[in-house]
Amino acid sequence: MRTFLTGAMIFIAVLIAVMLLRAFLGPRYTDRLVAVNLISTLGLCEVFLLVVLTRESFLLDIALIYALVSFVTTTVLSRIIVRREERSRRQRAATKSLEEEGEDEA
Repeated sequence: MRTFLTGAMIFIAVLIAVMLLRAFLGPRYTDRLVAVNLISTLGLCEVFLLVVLTRESFLLDIALIYALVSFVTTTVLSRIIVRREERSRRQRAATKSLEEEGEDEA
Protein backbone atom coordinates (compact mmCIF):
# COMPACT_ATOMS: atom_id res chain seq x y z
CA MET A 1 0.00 0.00 0.00
CA ARG A 2 2.82 2.37 0.88
CA THR A 3 4.47 1.81 -2.51
CA PHE A 4 1.20 2.51 -4.33
CA LEU A 5 0.66 5.77 -2.44
CA THR A 6 4.23 6.87 -3.07
CA GLY A 7 3.83 6.08 -6.77
CA ALA A 8 0.58 8.03 -6.89
CA MET A 9 2.27 11.02 -5.25
CA ILE A 10 5.08 10.90 -7.80
CA PHE A 11 2.56 10.69 -10.64
CA ILE A 12 0.65 13.69 -9.31
CA ALA A 13 3.93 15.60 -8.95
CA VAL A 14 4.65 14.94 -12.64
CA LEU A 15 1.17 16.20 -13.51
CA ILE A 16 1.83 19.35 -11.48
CA ALA A 17 5.04 19.89 -13.46
CA VAL A 18 3.12 19.54 -16.74
CA MET A 19 0.50 22.03 -15.54
CA LEU A 20 3.25 24.47 -14.55
CA LEU A 21 4.46 24.29 -18.12
CA ARG A 22 0.92 24.99 -19.36
CA ALA A 23 0.61 27.90 -16.94
CA PHE A 24 3.79 29.50 -18.32
CA LEU A 25 3.14 28.76 -22.00
CA GLY A 26 -0.64 29.19 -22.11
CA PRO A 27 -1.53 31.61 -24.89
CA ARG A 28 -4.54 33.06 -23.03
CA TYR A 29 -5.28 34.10 -19.48
CA THR A 30 -7.99 31.49 -19.24
CA ASP A 31 -5.52 28.70 -20.05
CA ARG A 32 -3.25 29.96 -17.32
CA LEU A 33 -6.10 30.25 -14.84
CA VAL A 34 -7.29 26.69 -15.51
CA ALA A 35 -3.72 25.41 -15.18
CA VAL A 36 -3.19 27.18 -11.86
CA ASN A 37 -6.54 25.91 -10.60
CA LEU A 38 -5.59 22.37 -11.60
CA ILE A 39 -2.20 22.74 -9.88
CA SER A 40 -4.05 23.75 -6.75
CA THR A 41 -6.38 20.76 -6.99
CA LEU A 42 -3.49 18.36 -7.60
CA GLY A 43 -1.64 19.87 -4.63
CA LEU A 44 -4.71 19.19 -2.54
CA CYS A 45 -4.68 15.57 -3.74
CA GLU A 46 -1.03 15.35 -2.69
CA VAL A 47 -1.95 16.53 0.81
CA PHE A 48 -4.77 13.98 1.03
CA LEU A 49 -2.43 11.19 -0.03
CA LEU A 50 0.04 12.41 2.56
CA VAL A 51 -2.71 12.20 5.20
CA VAL A 52 -3.39 8.58 4.26
CA LEU A 53 0.32 7.76 4.12
CA THR A 54 1.31 9.32 7.45
CA ARG A 55 -2.02 8.93 9.30
CA GLU A 56 -1.75 12.50 10.60
CA SER A 57 -5.23 13.98 10.90
CA PHE A 58 -4.12 17.59 11.42
CA LEU A 59 -3.16 17.71 7.74
CA LEU A 60 -6.86 17.50 6.86
CA ASP A 61 -7.41 20.89 8.49
CA ILE A 62 -4.57 22.32 6.44
CA ALA A 63 -6.04 20.78 3.30
CA LEU A 64 -9.45 22.33 3.95
CA ILE A 65 -7.95 25.78 4.49
CA TYR A 66 -5.89 25.34 1.35
CA ALA A 67 -9.03 24.40 -0.61
CA LEU A 68 -10.87 27.50 0.63
CA VAL A 69 -7.98 29.80 -0.26
CA SER A 70 -7.71 28.18 -3.67
CA PHE A 71 -11.43 28.67 -4.34
CA VAL A 72 -11.35 32.34 -3.34
CA THR A 73 -8.22 32.96 -5.42
CA THR A 74 -9.75 31.34 -8.51
CA THR A 75 -12.95 33.34 -8.09
CA VAL A 76 -11.11 36.65 -7.73
CA LEU A 77 -8.83 35.98 -10.69
CA SER A 78 -11.82 35.00 -12.84
CA ARG A 79 -13.55 38.28 -12.02
CA ILE A 80 -10.40 40.22 -12.90
CA ILE A 81 -10.10 38.45 -16.24
CA VAL A 82 -13.78 38.98 -17.09
CA ARG A 83 -13.58 42.69 -16.28
CA ARG A 84 -10.42 43.07 -18.32
CA GLU A 85 -12.09 41.40 -21.31
CA GLU A 86 -15.16 43.62 -20.99
CA ARG A 87 -12.98 46.73 -20.85
CA SER A 88 -11.00 45.70 -23.93
CA ARG A 89 -14.23 44.96 -25.85
CA ARG A 90 -15.58 48.41 -25.01
CA GLN A 91 -12.32 50.03 -26.12
CA ARG A 92 -12.35 48.10 -29.40
CA ALA A 93 -15.97 49.10 -30.03
CA ALA A 94 -15.19 52.75 -29.31
CA THR A 95 -12.16 52.67 -31.61
CA LYS A 96 -14.19 51.03 -34.35
CA SER A 97 -16.98 53.61 -34.10
CA LEU A 98 -14.43 56.44 -34.24
CA GLU A 99 -12.88 54.92 -37.35
CA GLU A 100 -16.30 54.60 -38.99
CA GLU A 101 -17.10 58.25 -38.20
CA GLY A 102 -13.79 59.28 -39.75
CA GLU A 103 -14.58 57.35 -42.94
CA ASP A 104 -18.05 58.94 -43.18
CA GLU A 105 -16.57 62.45 -42.99
CA ALA A 106 -14.00 61.74 -45.69
